[in-house]
Amino acid sequence: MKIVFMLILTVSITSCRFYATKKYHLNNSFDFKTKASYLNAFKNKKVGEPFELLYIDSADYLNFYIQKLSKDSAVAYLGCFFNDSSAIKKSESLAENTSCSGRIQQEIKTNLQMNKDTVIYNCKRELIRDYKFREVVTGNLVSFNSEGEIKILLIYTTGFGTYYDELYKSITNSKNECNSKSKVYFISIDPVYQLK
Repeated sequence: MKIVFMLILTVSITSCRFYATKKYHLNNSFDFKTKASYLNAFKNKKVGEPFELLYIDSADYLNFYIQKLSKDSAVAYLGCFFNDSSAIKKSESLAENTSCSGRIQQEIKTNLQMNKDTVIYNCKRELIRDYKFREVVTGNLVSFNSEGEIKILLIYTTGFGTYYDELYKSITNSKNECNSKSKVYFISIDPVYQLK
């Protein structure tokens, strides 16, 4: 009986993984030759504006991956930032499951409804100024220091396939519906810095 149970469990886990990989085109390979082709693939997804797509400078790429993403267990959402050294504290609900689309959506909606004083009160010291982010469109460095607006930092990679596309679209819609002073940025964790 135990062997049959283990066999059924193994088959169901394997088939679910196969189904999800096919349905959402997960684990797409990073086979782009130019930043323009990478940007076109992002545009075709219609999840955000081209100027919102950022990449990590080559000198900071590994540090960002190891120090920031691993430490925060961030998957699709890095956080809401007030400036380059202050982030709005994440709720306990989101901290329990940082990859849950519903929890991410709720977190961002809550943050966008805060007034400036509440945002400042709920901020904690979290440095992103230690990393250099560049626009894929221009290659220019991006500053997150404009006060008074919330910067929503999402994580993007071609390996996600279409899995988080609906989440990205709903975040953009939430931002527009709230009419809050906010900006959405997609930080690519693909090695875009290698592209011409």
